[in-house]
Amino acid sequence: MHKKSFLYFFIFCIIISLSGCGTSDADSTPTDVATSVSETFSESTADTTATESKNEMIASSEPTADPEVELTIPDLPDDFIECTKYIGQNISEIGLDLTQWDSKSFIQGVGKSSLYNNTGTVSIFLGWDNSTITNITLSLDDNEYIQGDEYSNISNKLEELFGEAIPVSDGITNYQGKSDYAFRLLRNGAGIAWNTEKQEQFDKSKPKNNESNEKATTTEEPKRDPEIGMTAAEVKNSTWGDPSDINKTTTKYGVREQWVYRSSSKTKYIYLEDGLVTAIQE
Repeated sequence: MHKKSFLYFFIFCIIISLSGCGTSDADSTPTDVATSVSETFSESTADTTATESKNEMIASSEPTADPEVELTIPDLPDDFIECTKYIGQNISEIGLDLTQWDSKSFIQGVGKSSLYNNTGTVSIFLGWDNSTITNITLSLDDNEYIQGDEYSNISNKLEELFGEAIPVSDGITNYQGKSDYAFRLLRNGAGIAWNTEKQEQFDKSKPKNNESNEKATTTEEPKRDPEIGMTAAEVKNSTWGDPSDINKTTTKYGVREQWVYRSSSKTKYIYLEDGLVTAIQE
């Protein structure tokens, strides 16, 4: 059930939650925290992620929003759990005008919601197509903090809704197994994403620009009829193709070849001297 595809979701939840409220380490940056969490998660799974891949994901998760542009999702649910309905939706379907928004994948502060009376700010994260919502997070307000019995009670409720509770580290728990969604609970926030299977399906739908696709889109030049002056290679690539037989004569003056093309109706010849066509007989 633990898959490396969850790493996107995990890193993003930590970055957003810590950017919205205080942390236990005032000197920690979002990138520092993301690196720590990604390494801890990788060690707890059977899959491994290359260091350069993790660094690339962390860098791409950094917020680059324009602080002067305000975006709000119309009719954003007061109950953050109901925000599961946005996962998989196209950003254009939820009433956000992105014409003035510089960031293509991260949209911070799209409204207020709450998790069991703990209020915070909602942000969304888009997938590889920069249009499909794959993650939605809640960063609790500065005076909001989930701990102790409250954390345990909320954890029990989330386990009933989303499935097995999977501890990641102190104060960070993941839940999945009962639906298409996964939930992450932190002391200062929360996050919702697809479950592992759904996320992998989405990731696999990304087009690949490989050599085979490039070759398929390349228009081949039409083959030419044999012509005097062609090389042997050009003749083989002509409309006549490879000969049925080759009669070769070598003298002190050079190499002469007779290429024979036999078919059911007739026999044709091409004559070459030192590799160049000198005559064609049909």
